[in-house]
Amino acid sequence: MSEDWRVPVEDEDPLLRSARRELKVAVMFWVVFAAWALGLGKLLAYQKPPEGEMIDMIMGMPSWVFWVVMLPWFMATVFTLWFALRFMKDHDLLGDSGMNEDGTPIAEQGVKKNEVGEIEGNAGEGREA
Repeated sequence: MSEDWRVPVEDEDPLLRSARRELKVAVMFWVVFAAWALGLGKLLAYQKPPEGEMIDMIMGMPSWVFWVVMLPWFMATVFTLWFALRFMKDHDLLGDSGMNEDGTPIAEQGVKKNEVGEIEGNAGEGREA
């Protein structure tokens, strides 16, 4: 029962390998920005200014809103654009190429006449006449 069920790296589908790499980067991105927003938000949002002073403002909003919400959103947008346009790879899937593995067009594959009868016969099963 100690069989190794994992697929060797050299036998792994390149599409799966690419998807795992993209997943790891996306999750790391999420963790970093979640930690930033939650951690910095906890530190800055609950600080009261000294008696008689106003709250620090940046671009008309409390400074903690700028550092905890606005800046991470901007950086997340820039990261997402980079990730989608530069990091992610486009893979040619077999179905997208219009060709079978043997090089014949998919349109020529079709259903054979004897298979059509079997399919139609199976489709009618369970119906009452």
